[in-house]
Amino acid sequence: MEYSLNKYRYHELKYLCLQFKDITRQAKEGKEAAVQKYKAITHAAVDAREDISKYILEAVTEGKKWEQLEVPCGRRQFYSARRRFYWLLDKYV
Repeated sequence: MEYSLNKYRYHELKYLCLQFKDITRQAKEGKEAAVQKYKAITHAAVDAREDISKYILEAVTEGKKWEQLEVPCGRRQFYSARRRFYWLLDKYV
């Protein structure tokens, strides 16, 4: 499968993304580890698919599904970009 991850690594990255608000707060306070995580998450979203990166970020950091977002692409394209996001994030962290 394209952009595949071990299920345990996927869950690790998923829960990292769900901590995004705390990571953002800590990054603003200047904590280096949080800055690195913040950059990795935001860059992975942009690199996955720049035109829908804000929707990818919203989905992975807030646990939202395609149906809850007004994404300007189809469901299959969105979830393909989200898979690519997690694959890239695995490389960045």
